[in-house]
Amino acid sequence: MEEIVDVHGCVLAIDTAMNCCSVAVLDPVTKEGHSKCEPMNRGQAERLVPMVLEVMREAGREMQEISLISVTRGPGAFTGLRIGLAAAKSFALAVDATVIGLTTLEMLANQYFERNFYKEKSLLVLIDTKRDDYYYQLFSPDGKPVIAPGAGNAENILKLLPEDFAVIGDAGKKGHEFVNPVSLAGAGYKYYKLFPDEYSSDPLYIRDADVSTSGKQGREVKQKI
Repeated sequence: MEEIVDVHGCVLAIDTAMNCCSVAVLDPVTKEGHSKCEPMNRGQAERLVPMVLEVMREAGREMQEISLISVTRGPGAFTGLRIGLAAAKSFALAVDATVIGLTTLEMLANQYFERNFYKEKSLLVLIDTKRDDYYYQLFSPDGKPVIAPGAGNAENILKLLPEDFAVIGDAGKKGHEFVNPVSLAGAGYKYYKLFPDEYSSDPLYIRDADVSTSGKQGREVKQKI
Protein backbone atom coordinates (compact mmCIF):
# COMPACT_ATOMS: atom_id res chain seq x y z
CA MET A 1 0.00 0.00 0.00
CA GLU A 2 1.26 3.47 -0.83
CA GLU A 3 2.23 5.45 2.23
CA ILE A 4 -0.03 8.41 2.88
CA VAL A 5 2.46 10.39 4.95
CA ASP A 6 5.42 11.90 3.14
CA VAL A 7 8.55 9.93 4.10
CA HIS A 8 10.40 13.23 4.44
CA GLY A 9 7.93 14.46 7.00
CA CYS A 10 7.37 13.59 10.64
CA VAL A 11 4.49 12.86 12.98
CA LEU A 12 3.63 15.14 15.89
CA ALA A 13 1.67 13.67 18.82
CA ILE A 14 -0.26 15.63 21.44
CA ASP A 15 -2.03 14.36 24.55
CA THR A 16 -3.74 16.55 27.14
CA ALA A 17 -6.79 14.34 27.76
CA MET A 18 -5.72 13.17 31.23
CA ASN A 19 -3.78 14.83 34.06
CA CYS A 20 -0.73 15.25 31.90
CA CYS A 21 0.75 17.30 29.07
CA SER A 22 2.59 15.10 26.56
CA VAL A 23 4.20 15.75 23.19
CA ALA A 24 6.28 13.62 20.83
CA VAL A 25 7.73 13.87 17.35
CA LEU A 26 8.37 10.65 15.41
CA ASP A 27 10.29 9.95 12.23
CA PRO A 28 8.10 7.27 10.61
CA VAL A 29 10.99 5.90 8.55
CA THR A 30 13.75 5.58 11.17
CA LYS A 31 11.26 5.15 14.07
CA GLU A 32 13.31 7.68 16.06
CA GLY A 33 11.15 9.52 18.57
CA HIS A 34 11.63 12.47 20.91
CA SER A 35 9.13 13.23 23.65
CA LYS A 36 8.27 15.15 26.80
CA CYS A 37 5.63 14.20 29.36
CA GLU A 38 4.77 16.33 32.39
CA PRO A 39 2.02 15.34 34.86
CA MET A 40 -0.25 18.30 35.67
CA ASN A 41 -3.84 18.82 36.75
CA ARG A 42 -4.05 22.18 35.00
CA GLY A 43 -1.85 24.54 33.00
CA GLN A 44 -1.76 22.54 29.75
CA ALA A 45 -2.84 25.59 27.77
CA GLU A 46 0.25 27.53 28.83
CA ARG A 47 2.70 24.62 28.60
CA LEU A 48 1.65 22.81 25.43
CA VAL A 49 2.95 25.10 22.68
CA PRO A 50 6.37 25.68 24.34
CA MET A 51 6.63 21.91 24.83
CA VAL A 52 5.95 21.27 21.13
CA LEU A 53 8.65 23.75 20.15
CA GLU A 54 11.11 22.18 22.62
CA VAL A 55 10.55 18.67 21.31
CA MET A 56 10.80 19.75 17.68
CA ARG A 57 14.06 21.54 18.46
CA GLU A 58 15.47 18.48 20.25
CA ALA A 59 14.54 16.32 17.27
CA GLY A 60 16.24 18.74 14.88
CA ARG A 61 13.02 19.25 12.96
CA GLU A 62 11.25 22.28 11.54
CA MET A 63 7.52 22.77 12.01
CA GLN A 64 7.04 22.69 8.23
CA GLU A 65 8.24 19.06 8.24
CA ILE A 66 5.15 17.87 10.14
CA SER A 67 2.93 15.81 7.83
CA LEU A 68 0.57 14.23 10.36
CA ILE A 69 -0.61 15.19 13.85
CA SER A 70 -1.90 12.42 16.12
CA VAL A 71 -3.95 13.58 19.10
CA THR A 72 -6.08 11.96 21.81
CA ARG A 73 -9.73 12.88 21.36
CA GLY A 74 -11.18 11.54 24.60
CA PRO A 75 -12.64 10.55 26.86
CA GLY A 76 -10.98 12.70 29.48
CA ALA A 77 -11.06 16.13 31.04
CA PHE A 78 -13.32 18.52 29.12
CA THR A 79 -10.85 21.41 29.17
CA GLY A 80 -7.83 19.23 28.45
CA LEU A 81 -9.44 17.64 25.41
CA ARG A 82 -10.34 20.99 23.92
CA ILE A 83 -6.82 22.33 24.49
CA GLY A 84 -5.15 19.40 22.77
CA LEU A 85 -7.54 19.22 19.83
CA ALA A 86 -7.51 22.98 19.27
CA ALA A 87 -3.71 23.04 19.30
CA ALA A 88 -3.48 20.09 16.92
CA LYS A 89 -5.87 21.71 14.44
CA SER A 90 -4.08 25.07 14.69
CA PHE A 91 -0.68 23.51 14.01
CA ALA A 92 -2.16 21.49 11.14
CA LEU A 93 -3.63 24.61 9.55
CA ALA A 94 -0.31 26.44 9.84
CA VAL A 95 1.84 23.69 8.27
CA ASP A 96 -0.76 22.00 6.02
CA ALA A 97 -0.78 18.72 7.96
CA THR A 98 -3.53 16.17 8.62
CA VAL A 99 -4.98 15.60 12.11
CA ILE A 100 -6.00 12.12 13.23
CA GLY A 101 -7.68 11.51 16.59
CA LEU A 102 -7.37 8.32 18.62
CA THR A 103 -9.31 7.58 21.78
CA THR A 104 -7.58 7.65 25.14
CA LEU A 105 -8.95 4.20 25.96
CA GLU A 106 -7.65 2.51 22.81
CA MET A 107 -4.22 4.12 23.22
CA LEU A 108 -3.87 2.83 26.79
CA ALA A 109 -4.96 -0.61 25.57
CA ASN A 110 -2.46 -0.53 22.69
CA GLN A 111 0.35 0.28 25.09
CA TYR A 112 -0.61 -2.60 27.36
CA PHE A 113 -0.66 -5.14 24.56
CA GLU A 114 2.64 -3.85 23.19
CA ARG A 115 4.27 -4.51 26.59
CA ASN A 116 2.62 -7.86 27.24
CA PHE A 117 3.49 -10.47 24.61
CA TYR A 118 1.43 -13.24 26.18
CA LYS A 119 -2.13 -12.10 25.75
CA GLU A 120 -4.20 -14.40 27.94
CA LYS A 121 -6.59 -12.00 29.67
CA SER A 122 -9.19 -9.52 28.61
CA LEU A 123 -8.27 -5.94 29.42
CA LEU A 124 -10.39 -3.34 31.19
CA VAL A 125 -9.25 0.26 30.74
CA LEU A 126 -10.53 2.63 33.43
CA ILE A 127 -10.18 6.39 33.52
CA ASP A 128 -11.13 8.38 36.61
CA THR A 129 -13.89 10.90 35.90
CA LYS A 130 -13.20 12.69 39.20
CA ARG A 131 -16.76 11.82 40.21
CA ASP A 132 -18.47 8.63 41.37
CA ASP A 133 -17.94 6.69 38.17
CA TYR A 134 -15.41 5.84 35.46
CA TYR A 135 -14.87 5.95 31.73
CA TYR A 136 -14.26 2.40 30.60
CA GLN A 137 -13.80 0.03 27.69
CA LEU A 138 -13.20 -3.72 27.58
CA PHE A 139 -10.78 -5.29 25.10
CA SER A 140 -10.33 -8.95 24.16
CA PRO A 141 -7.00 -10.76 24.78
CA ASP A 142 -5.99 -10.01 21.18
CA GLY A 143 -6.54 -6.28 21.64
CA LYS A 144 -9.88 -5.83 19.91
CA PRO A 145 -12.63 -3.74 21.57
CA VAL A 146 -15.41 -5.88 23.02
CA ILE A 147 -17.73 -3.03 23.98
CA ALA A 148 -17.94 0.62 23.01
CA PRO A 149 -16.49 3.29 25.31
CA GLY A 150 -18.85 4.11 28.17
CA ALA A 151 -19.23 5.69 31.58
CA GLY A 152 -20.58 3.92 34.64
CA ASN A 153 -20.12 3.09 38.30
CA ALA A 154 -18.14 0.11 39.53
CA GLU A 155 -21.20 -2.07 40.10
CA ASN A 156 -22.52 -1.64 36.57
CA ILE A 157 -19.11 -2.11 34.98
CA LEU A 158 -18.51 -5.37 36.85
CA LYS A 159 -21.65 -6.83 35.29
CA LEU A 160 -20.04 -6.52 31.86
CA LEU A 161 -16.76 -8.24 32.69
CA PRO A 162 -15.52 -11.82 32.26
CA GLU A 163 -14.17 -13.75 35.25
CA ASP A 164 -10.51 -13.14 34.44
CA PHE A 165 -9.28 -9.74 33.31
CA ALA A 166 -6.48 -7.20 33.78
CA VAL A 167 -7.05 -3.54 34.68
CA ILE A 168 -5.06 -0.47 33.63
CA GLY A 169 -5.66 3.27 33.50
CA ASP A 170 -5.39 6.07 36.02
CA ALA A 171 -8.32 4.50 37.90
CA GLY A 172 -6.95 0.95 37.63
CA LYS A 173 -4.91 -1.13 40.03
CA LYS A 174 -1.61 0.19 38.68
CA GLY A 175 -2.80 3.80 38.72
CA HIS A 176 -1.21 6.83 37.07
CA GLU A 177 -1.21 5.24 33.63
CA PHE A 178 -0.71 7.88 30.94
CA VAL A 179 -0.66 7.83 27.16
CA ASN A 180 2.87 7.42 25.78
CA PRO A 181 3.14 10.20 23.16
CA VAL A 182 5.64 8.25 21.01
CA SER A 183 3.19 5.35 20.88
CA LEU A 184 0.44 7.84 20.03
CA ALA A 185 2.49 9.14 17.11
CA GLY A 186 3.22 5.63 15.86
CA ALA A 187 -0.39 4.49 16.22
CA GLY A 188 -1.68 7.53 14.36
CA TYR A 189 0.76 6.95 11.50
CA LYS A 190 -0.10 3.25 11.28
CA TYR A 191 -3.86 3.87 11.43
CA TYR A 192 -3.74 6.58 8.80
CA LYS A 193 -1.76 4.36 6.44
CA LEU A 194 -4.24 1.49 6.80
CA PHE A 195 -7.47 3.52 6.89
CA PRO A 196 -6.82 6.85 5.15
CA ASP A 197 -10.53 7.60 4.83
CA GLU A 198 -11.65 6.44 8.28
CA TYR A 199 -10.36 8.82 10.91
CA SER A 200 -11.80 11.57 13.05
CA SER A 201 -10.45 14.56 14.93
CA ASP A 202 -13.76 15.27 16.67
CA PRO A 203 -13.75 15.06 20.48
CA LEU A 204 -15.21 11.90 22.01
CA TYR A 205 -17.57 13.01 24.75
CA ILE A 206 -19.13 10.03 26.50
CA ARG A 207 -21.78 12.34 27.91
CA ASP A 208 -22.60 16.03 28.11
CA ALA A 209 -20.59 18.28 30.39
CA ASP A 210 -21.96 19.00 33.84
CA VAL A 211 -23.35 22.51 34.15
CA SER A 212 -23.69 24.40 37.40
CA THR A 213 -25.03 27.88 37.98
CA SER A 214 -22.57 30.38 39.40
CA GLY A 215 -23.32 33.09 41.94
CA LYS A 216 -23.89 35.61 39.17
CA GLN A 217 -27.27 35.31 37.54
CA GLY A 218 -27.31 33.86 34.05
CA ARG A 219 -23.72 32.55 34.12
CA GLU A 220 -23.08 28.82 33.77
CA VAL A 221 -19.84 27.00 34.51
CA LYS A 222 -18.94 23.77 32.70
CA GLN A 223 -17.20 21.11 34.73
CA LYS A 224 -15.23 18.04 33.65
CA ILE A 225 -16.94 15.30 31.74
